[in-house]
Amino acid sequence: MNKIYLFCALLLVSTTTRADWFLEQSEDGHWITTYSHNNDQQQLIVSKNKKGKQFILILPFNKATSSIPSKAIFTIDNNIEKRYKLKLIKRRENKLALQLIFSNKEQDDFIGKLVIASNLMVSIRGLQDIHFSLLGFTDEFSNLLIASEIGVLNLFWLHGHGKYIEMMCYEAATLTVQAMLARQQGVIEYSTLTILLDNVSTGILNILPDLVSAVYRLSDSQFPQMPIATKYGIFKRCMKSMK
Repeated sequence: MNKIYLFCALLLVSTTTRADWFLEQSEDGHWITTYSHNNDQQQLIVSKNKKGKQFILILPFNKATSSIPSKAIFTIDNNIEKRYKLKLIKRRENKLALQLIFSNKEQDDFIGKLVIASNLMVSIRGLQDIHFSLLGFTDEFSNLLIASEIGVLNLFWLHGHGKYIEMMCYEAATLTVQAMLARQQGVIEYSTLTILLDNVSTGILNILPDLVSAVYRLSDSQFPQMPIATKYGIFKRCMKSMK
């Protein structure tokens, strides 16, 4: 229990109701995905496996009239433009899978801009601009990083595989972010605790009051501007404190 209370102390220094991004999980890896506003044949995927992260753009393809694009312009919130090369990784009769090619530094910079943005537009010569919502991207990207480390983001699966610490840290990170969002919206501490008590497993029930209290004790200067973006960091600190 001392380690658990240490985790609560670490919070002092350190999800959305609707989302357009969704987490998919498999034995081969995990990915998050979304579809364009006006064409469900246009899809953006972010995957994570042992080889690292990949951004993949899925486009409809007509062999007779279309050429395979080799580059695209990605515009974030209508004011930040990023130009990246595209590499064909799979082609079917009516679809293309294109990987965005960039360095690790460029990828980190791109992700850093996406997590605080609302919309992404992809411009490819000869095609109408493709629009993707970034609503829910930050939360699901955090889930993607966590899932790639612990297996499957499902409390029953984690319990069944004996991953009790992973289960507790994932749930603690999720509940902490929810408490932050509640505080950000002006909900008082008691009400936040009451709401969260209805959605918590018995494994973390005893420390939930400490988690919520830690969130409400944060000063304004310590409180994160975007709580959802802290989820993965909270999970990592929890896991480290359990070792």
